[in-house]
Amino acid sequence: MARNSNVSSVFEDVPTPPPNSTAGAGRCVIAWQSTPAEWLRGVEDSVRRIRDLPANWDSYGARRVHTASIEHAITAARWLSGVVGIVKPVVTATNDGNVAFCWDTADWSLDTEILPDGSFEYVYIHRRDSSRCQEDRVGNLVDVAGLLTKWPG
Repeated sequence: MARNSNVSSVFEDVPTPPPNSTAGAGRCVIAWQSTPAEWLRGVEDSVRRIRDLPANWDSYGARRVHTASIEHAITAARWLSGVVGIVKPVVTATNDGNVAFCWDTADWSLDTEILPDGSFEYVYIHRRDSSRCQEDRVGNLVDVAGLLTKWPG
């Protein structure tokens, strides 16, 4: 197998979850790129535009997006853009006042809502195997990267 010269290091065996984590320790292997993914700037810009949405932006009573959710979303985008294999998310606002990142492939979709406390609620739908569908709340970006990289088609 050829070595990818853009991969700078591998992070593995997460012994202690990062702050605010609700997950336990475990093994997670992540390949890091030496430079952020090309999609980072566009995602950051999209998140910043969400900051300007007023309350009721959807005409159905949506809340103004929480500043803390915006800040955590920018941090999450920067971190996730360094992980090999994670593609550009679609950035949206939720009616609860949070930022959401969404990924959609032919086989699965993952919707992740970034909460003001820095945790992430997600819904994963596998189109060909409903036994793999799940939803949960995770407390750190290692968990989110694991969600995006562990499910092959």
